[in-house]
Amino acid sequence: MSHRVTTEELKHREYWTPSQAVQVLGRSTQYWIKAFDNGLVTGYQDGKASARFLDATSCREYLRSLRPNIQRDRKAHTRAICAAFRERIKAGATNQ
Repeated sequence: MSHRVTTEELKHREYWTPSQAVQVLGRSTQYWIKAFDNGLVTGYQDGKASARFLDATSCREYLRSLRPNIQRDRKAHTRAICAAFRERIKAGATNQ
């Protein structure tokens, strides 16, 4: 009988498989595999089974490093939506 590891138990581990990283941090298994293969997160690989084990701290730091870009992109997106809305209001005001 296999025991499914809870997310709370995983949070305290030092290494995760890509699917365990998904369980704790989100994204997809392929996302974490590519991050490891591209050297964006550290860990080790079992050569026999080609299983990847990702350093949990490295995964967390990688996601933290993306936050400023995500926030900047959101702000730019919001500004663009507001500008488009203002243009629609101006166009509506001139059509009346």
